[in-house]
This record gives sequence, structure tokens and C-alpha cells, in this order.
Amino acid sequence: IKCEPLISQDQDETQRIESSLKDYDKIPLSPEFYINVTTSCDRYIQSRGFITEVTQEEWDFPIAFGILGHEEIELLERLLRAIYRPSNFYFIHVDAKAPKSLLKAVSDITNCFDNVHVTSRLVTVKWGKYSVFQADLNCMDDALKFDWEYFINLAGSDFPLKTNLEMVTILKAFNGASSITGGPFRYCNYLLDFQPSPTYYLDRMSKVGNITGFTFMKGSQHIVANRKFIEFLRTAPEALEFAERLKKALHPHETFYNSIYFSKHLKIPGSYNGSAKMISEIDGMARYKLWNSGTQPCSGKFVHAICIFGIQELALLTKAPHVFCNKFHEDFMPIVLDCLESWLFDK
Repeated sequence: IKCEPLISQDQDETQRIESSLKDYDKIPLSPEFYINVTTSCDRYIQSRGFITEVTQEEWDFPIAFGILGHEEIELLERLLRAIYRPSNFYFIHVDAKAPKSLLKAVSDITNCFDNVHVTSRLVTVKWGKYSVFQADLNCMDDALKFDWEYFINLAGSDFPLKTNLEMVTILKAFNGASSITGGPFRYCNYLLDFQPSPTYYLDRMSKVGNITGFTFMKGSQHIVANRKFIEFLRTAPEALEFAERLKKALHPHETFYNSIYFSKHLKIPGSYNGSAKMISEIDGMARYKLWNSGTQPCSGKFVHAICIFGIQELALLTKAPHVFCNKFHEDFMPIVLDCLESWLFDK
């Protein structure tokens, strides 16, 4: 398979590959594979294609990444391999309910690098609940023990659309600004066609009680944040109290960062200081996604209202301005991630 025709939207080649993949079942790499291959770290790093040299510009501008890993270890390792540079820091949270073999495999991988760590605290993650938020915060807590310029939170099903040097160039151009999306709740519900009612989130937030001192917003949980913002989240008394109050909320990680970012009276360096009523996910740099909103087709499939990318999304992905994209599954249209990975490494 040649990726260039697929990326350039050659319809004949795209149809040929889509047809040939209908009966193709990929067998993902298992945790045991990684346990075995990491018995020699030098062999593992070389054979898996990790990049171990960077420019001086990258050394002078380290980035911290928090990664929430799930059971798809091959996706997680491909993400790590794509973003790994010795100048950065990586903090991987493994779901506490994951098989022991998965945790061992991830631990064995991180043990091959001085700057890659399993988070010091693991929680049992449940979709939509506070545990997802807590896993993110655990990554931040560990990251603050090191020196870096920006923090980016990731899921194991993400993949970069920019090289590390491109990310450094973009973040330096931000000049200390963070990129976090959000808007009033009434603007943010129309995308979620699986919710039971228009007041789905508001009903769940009512259990939290009256929260004052913040501009209450909802948006993406994916952020690109400067160090001052992360320090505020994890040390400011009002932020710590806000996080505690959100334990009863639905999807608190889609409210916490966003509300603090848009509360301009807090005067957090690099946070929102304008007059726009909302910043949509399209306008944020953190993640490229296709939601099931009826405005953009998905050649793959929709799961929980988000597109699992198909071949025809390759052209969009390679042109998107965002730093990462979401979402992939190990066993669905693997050629998409293969081609995206090849395109990225060529860059």
C-alpha cells in the first residue's frame, strides 16, 4: 500500500484499499510483546524507531505530556514513539483496573527512558466520572516536579499532527498563551446527539451546588497550557476547592480547565482576556476531531458521537493546523494510522 495517493485523495486507490480492508482483521501487539522486547532497552529503542536526537531549540524548550493509557497498548506505544524526544517529559497514567500484564508492559517501556514515567498514583477510571479528571491531575502533579514550558494532556488514542520541532515553534509563537476551548453550557450541548435531554449536563452540575468566583464554562478536556496555568490548577486554594466540588459532576474535566481559563479576573498569565463569548474546539490548537454534528462526514465510524478516522480523513488530518488529532482504534482501519505515522516521520 502506498500512502501518498490516499493522502492526495486519489479516489480509485482509496476505493481499492477500502474494499481490500473490508475482510482484514488486524491483530494488535500484546503486552507480552512489549515485555519481551524491552528486556534489552537499546534494542527496543532502536528497533521501534524512537528519535533520540533533537535540535538545540528543542532542548531549550521542553514540553511535558500527560497521557491517559487504556487497554490498547499498541496505540499508546505508537503515540509515545511519535512524540518522544529526550528533551521532553512524559507521564503515563495506566487505569488501575487494567490487566497486570498491561501495567508491567508500560512500566517496562518507561524504564527504558529517564524522562518517561508511570504516574505515582493510579486510579480506576470510569468514563464521564471524576476519575478521568483525577488521572489527568495525577499526571500534572508528577510533571510539576520537573522543568518545562508547556503541558499537553493526551489520551492513548491520540496521535500528533506536528513534529516536536513544529510544536516548539508553535508554542514559542504563543508567547506564553494557553489554548483552551469553552463556551456557556447552552452552546455546547448540540454536538452530543446521544444525551437524554438538552439539560443533561446542567442537571448533573446542579448536584455540585452554587460555585462562585469562576466564569462557568464547558469545553474540551484537551488543553495546551503554560506552566503558570498548571501551577494555579494544582496549588491555588480556589482551584483546589473547585476541583473538590466537581466530584459529583458529569465530565468535570470538560468544565474545570475551561472555567478557570475564561475567568479573566483571576489574571492567570496566558489565560483568556478577550471579549469573545466562546472559543470552539475548531479554534483551539489542542486537538482535531470530527463530531457527529451533521456538518462533516466521517468515512470511518462514529463512536460516542466522535469519528474513528477512516481513509478519507487522511487529507484533512495532514492539513489540519492542530497539534494532535483524535480518535483511533487499534483494530479499525489500521492503514489510516500507518499512513499518518509514515507521513509524520517523513516530516
